[in-house]
Amino acid sequence: MAFDMTDAPLIFLSYTTADRPRVAPWYEFLKRQGHNAWIDKEHLIGGQQWDYEIRKALNAAALIVIFVSNNSVNRRGYVQREIRLALTKLEEKLASDIYIVPVLLDADAARPDLLSGLQFLDATDDAFGEQLIRSIQHQLTATEHQSDLILDESGIGWSKSVITEEHIGTPGYAFTAQIPHLTSTDYRNLGDCTDIIKGWVKSRLCDYRSGLLSQDSWFSFGQSRSQRTNIWDASCADPMVHGQTVSIRYSLYWYGAGAAHGNVGFQTFAFFLEPFFQIETLQSIFENETDALAAMQACILEELSAIKWPKNEDDEEEQPLLDPDAIREGTKDWDALANFVFTGAGIEIAFGSYQVGPYVVGAHVATVPYRRIAAFLKPVYRQALRADFVDFEVPHFGEDALTSASGHEAANDQAITPAA
Repeated sequence: MAFDMTDAPLIFLSYTTADRPRVAPWYEFLKRQGHNAWIDKEHLIGGQQWDYEIRKALNAAALIVIFVSNNSVNRRGYVQREIRLALTKLEEKLASDIYIVPVLLDADAARPDLLSGLQFLDATDDAFGEQLIRSIQHQLTATEHQSDLILDESGIGWSKSVITEEHIGTPGYAFTAQIPHLTSTDYRNLGDCTDIIKGWVKSRLCDYRSGLLSQDSWFSFGQSRSQRTNIWDASCADPMVHGQTVSIRYSLYWYGAGAAHGNVGFQTFAFFLEPFFQIETLQSIFENETDALAAMQACILEELSAIKWPKNEDDEEEQPLLDPDAIREGTKDWDALANFVFTGAGIEIAFGSYQVGPYVVGAHVATVPYRRIAAFLKPVYRQALRADFVDFEVPHFGEDALTSASGHEAANDQAITPAA
């Protein structure tokens, strides 16, 4: 795959395969205009791992143009994987980092929920080419100043480096991981987080190296390289600074050589800024861990159960995307809530492939507002997360929420009261 990260900013074109004839002319148009455009049909070769190569290009991209059509969504409203992957990358970005340009190829196409707040361009408009160029120039100009804006607001700045290593073997491995480098004049030990994260990355890399000692006879050099290559890719979202905390969420992709498909997961790191230390477990911030867990589980169940398939002509009502029982199983204890970050809206919990539903429905993130769990926080964390200023509620749970989510037996009107 050929793209040079030192060239002009990479513009990634995302589309459904069925729309390739309609999107290809716009790729050529952008190239003629001098833009560093990327499209899979021009850069992927036979035998390569599709997901991995696409993710590499997405990580390098400064901007994504998403082409949406009636082909993008099947009869159940399921966004096809090409576009779904780009939407996953969008979730990793800060709200202020608007680097998506959505385009309608069909005026009546369903718009993905994650793009509902963005202004769509209409490819059938005679002035579309001019509008596309203007939008790209605007977005690229805006993203150039993102790091400065964050530094001004939080006193924390950052950059990212990449660790890559590849070994050709039977099987071999291809390893890629971003490393965030945080700096601050206010928090002198902030750089320790880079050491902690880099240690985790290097440990994973050593796991792949050690695997070379036990080569599997099932693999041979007669297979294509992609068939006999283990892949591990870790891309980190921009740091999230909230109150006296900073959090970093990694999106992970890994593929075991010979497997039918890769998997998606998460790894998170949360730190207290002063004194600087890692908040290793979510339960450690609560006084009453049992009741806090019940509150977290009930809130996550409520949010994820509300996700629906779009209603079509054959349905009397919208159908849930996720099975409530699968959500309960995937949130059954604190270990299931291990991937967390602190944001201004609340505590975000990330769930990878298979954790709260089948592979086909993808990964999910749920947000627990501070008002739902502030009553159970230790006072220092309530202050650090700025949750002492919210009108927190004393949760009430029905029997179904408690017995299925946390194992408590409770009547519908039983309140969970904060620990003294």
